[in-house]
Amino acid sequence: MGSHDTGENHLDLRGNALTTDIVARAINRLDDMKAGETLLVEVDADEAIDNDLRAWCEATGNHLVDVEDAGDTRTYAIEKGVPIKVVHKMALVLSSAAHDHLEAPLALAQAATLEGVGVSIFFEGPAVAVLSAAFPTSGSRLRPSRRAARRDAHERVQQIHDLGGDLYACERSLRQHHVRRDEIAFERVIHCEYLTFLPVMEDADIQLLA
Repeated sequence: MGSHDTGENHLDLRGNALTTDIVARAINRLDDMKAGETLLVEVDADEAIDNDLRAWCEATGNHLVDVEDAGDTRTYAIEKGVPIKVVHKMALVLSSAAHDHLEAPLALAQAATLEGVGVSIFFEGPAVAVLSAAFPTSGSRLRPSRRAARRDAHERVQQIHDLGGDLYACERSLRQHHVRRDEIAFERVIHCEYLTFLPVMEDADIQLLA
């Protein structure tokens, strides 16, 4: 996917069709800017990108002050605003390491984190394998597309973790599926059982089971 910097407050992300990645890069740049400063984000002209950027700005307190349409590309002028206090929480329970069970829930959790939602994920059953540093490269008999999907899942969890999401691991499942603590790839993982995560779910207004 294409991306390169063309100036301190200008991101050229043409060729990048993944809106979560576009927003993540914008967040990284905005973190170094002051409120009121404007970031120019240049992307391909695309309805999904347009809708997602507008929704993200509205949800996070940033201001979309201008959109310059150049036919195949658009440049979004985003003024850094005052962060909106988190008012929503998402609790996600993952029970499978299969691609079909990971892709949509993790994509939603990643998008929620980017919009400032407090995200908590409980890994239990075979899903604890996702926490292992070896998960992206394991499964030598899998098709290349499936191995790529494992890498994508791991990268989504990493971004959720890096943006402040809370990761919980079922201790019983770690033992059953032979995932040792020293194999876990993420620094902040809460080791627990179901009684610890149940209050987290009760406190969340968005609950997902996958």
